[in-house]
Amino acid sequence: KIAFFLMGVAFLLLETKSVIQFSLLFGTTWLNASLVFLGVLLLVLAANWAATLLPRSPKTVRATGAALLLTCALPLVFPLSDLAGIASGALRFAAAAPLTFAPIFAANLLFSLVFREQEVAEHLFGWNILGATLGGLLEYAGMGTGYGALALVVLGCYAAALAALPSAAFGTRPPRHP
Repeated sequence: KIAFFLMGVAFLLLETKSVIQFSLLFGTTWLNASLVFLGVLLLVLAANWAATLLPRSPKTVRATGAALLLTCALPLVFPLSDLAGIASGALRFAAAAPLTFAPIFAANLLFSLVFREQEVAEHLFGWNILGATLGGLLEYAGMGTGYGALALVVLGCYAAALAALPSAAFGTRPPRHP
């Protein structure tokens, strides 16, 4: 339960961080926000599709978890605010989109890979929604700490979620059949 709760917290903060960062790079407009939400929704769809193509194995879950942690840590090493100096909007977008959206794809891929194996999926989805609610409350902390600091919270939540997943994700239970 706790893993899905933490994934909900982290995902909402990740989504909020994406909207804020794109607003800083491209301006605060309804079009900008709409394009970020469109990107998020398309990546959720793509991750769900990709999860059906990947093998059901602990190795796949471990690799996806590692990719998630790596993509969440990238903005700590290379802040998106450094891209504000790029004059061309197209080049700025080409640089910002992978840094912003890669963690969203990896997070949804991990969620899809792990969620499909759960026997009581509706309960775990409820825990995920509760986590997203807490994430929504925590986003206000970004006003005091700066939205860049949310990257640490997101990274911590996903690391803790991965640590809480072993029995469900790493092959100790037989897969659920539809």
